[in-house]
Amino acid sequence: MKKRWSFIILVMIICLIGGCSHAKEEPLIQDKYRNYYEIFVYSFCDSNGDGIGDLNGVTSKLDYLVDLGIDGIWLTPIMPSDTTHKYNVEDYMAVDSTFGTMEDFDRLMEECNKRGINVILDLVVNHTSTKHPWYLKALDEVKAGKPGKYADYYSFVQNEEEKNSLDDEGGYHSAGIGNYMYEYAFTDNMAALNLENKEVVTEINNIAKYWLDKGVAGFRLDAVRHYCFDQAKSINFLKEFYKYCQTINPEVYMVGEVFSSGSMIETFYETDIDSYFNFMFAKADGRITSNLRGRAGADFVQSLYKWQERISKVKANYIDANFLSNHDTDRYFGVIGKDNIKQKMAASMYLMMPGNSFTYYGEEIGMLGSGHDANKRAPMVWSTESDEEMTTPIPESDNIPTIEKGVKEQEKEKDSLFAFYKKALHIRQQNPEIARGRIEPIELEDKQMGAYTTIYNDSKVIIIHNLGDQTKTITLDTSTYDYSKIQDSLLTGNEKATLKGSEITLPPMSTVILK
Repeated sequence: MKKRWSFIILVMIICLIGGCSHAKEEPLIQDKYRNYYEIFVYSFCDSNGDGIGDLNGVTSKLDYLVDLGIDGIWLTPIMPSDTTHKYNVEDYMAVDSTFGTMEDFDRLMEECNKRGINVILDLVVNHTSTKHPWYLKALDEVKAGKPGKYADYYSFVQNEEEKNSLDDEGGYHSAGIGNYMYEYAFTDNMAALNLENKEVVTEINNIAKYWLDKGVAGFRLDAVRHYCFDQAKSINFLKEFYKYCQTINPEVYMVGEVFSSGSMIETFYETDIDSYFNFMFAKADGRITSNLRGRAGADFVQSLYKWQERISKVKANYIDANFLSNHDTDRYFGVIGKDNIKQKMAASMYLMMPGNSFTYYGEEIGMLGSGHDANKRAPMVWSTESDEEMTTPIPESDNIPTIEKGVKEQEKEKDSLFAFYKKALHIRQQNPEIARGRIEPIELEDKQMGAYTTIYNDSKVIIIHNLGDQTKTITLDTSTYDYSKIQDSLLTGNEKATLKGSEITLPPMSTVILK
């Protein structure tokens, strides 16, 4: 018996010395559902003091992310490029030297795997940099008067009649060779690829295989509605691309960006891709903002339910991609204001929605930024008392509002926005019904209240939001709705939520989870 206890004590000591805290923390369920965190690499964490965020900086913050409740990372483009955002790729199978090396990437993947963190890469296949070898070879062909293989990778025209009718985010620019013009996307240093060309499709498939073989869980697909002039061809390309990636990893996860109307997002779900970002609920003009400002809890739930039913008819097993803001939009807490209560309630609303959550770096500490894109991609504030690990602002930045407390300061405060995010994200992890279930609204007389059930594998939770500015008590029959306790709560003040029999009391601007 003494030997047995000696052995147990020895194992405990070894674990403490060896750092068992870094052991892989398995999610409750191994599937495509995750709490994702978007990292704009340039601005996230500087590991070597050059003022630029890098992959080693990301690796150094993995334990921070796990503690926050994150089990998925979306890395904005890391491939070589002459911009800070890297959306004009010069080489699809390399790492930009300012971010590190491929060995640094491999180490990041290894450390993520230890912690059960899935990594998805931003894959930009709508266009390349005008410095990409494909484009340079295309120019050589055009200059020689023999447009061939690489010229066909792009779209070159010589007169107005040949142009496609592009939207306001693209156009044609002189190639500097006679009358030749090339189609571009967003800015003239981004030459649009011809995704109807089978050789281009093969190139893109090879790129995807390269990164999937390195262990990434999937991709965030940029600007998918711009892929082809004919939308049906864009949808077909995505269908085939997804099928190809599934041959490499049957569990590959993809989320697409359709920065447009709900009807277009709905249409793109025909591609069978897992997720599209839910722009209908995000940003300054989304449902979360309007319902939060209008204290319309019931309207919020009805909107959520109608969206679910609408998309489910196109793709029954879709995974919504919920967010407040990202690198292209004004930071959300500049939209909703510095009101800490509204900040927390907005977070509660989107983090309790079914699907995957996507938290933009710095959102958890209330970072601000609007106007020029560079302002929305400001340095992560690790501390307001020290510049250690912080990056320098992107040169084009012209207005970066300050926040009073960074990560270091907010980690110490139990009522901080960081603490609220941490609790909400862990609630999602501990209650798989929230992300994976389909909602059924619960009708309440008080329209400032929004309530719904969500069921997964015969297990149910009830989520109730009080968007009002007063404490409210409602009655929900325990036998009808099959619950026995307050599983958890998200509170914006000091008052607690209570359950007495079938009477639930919610403080103002709060959320309860019943089970």
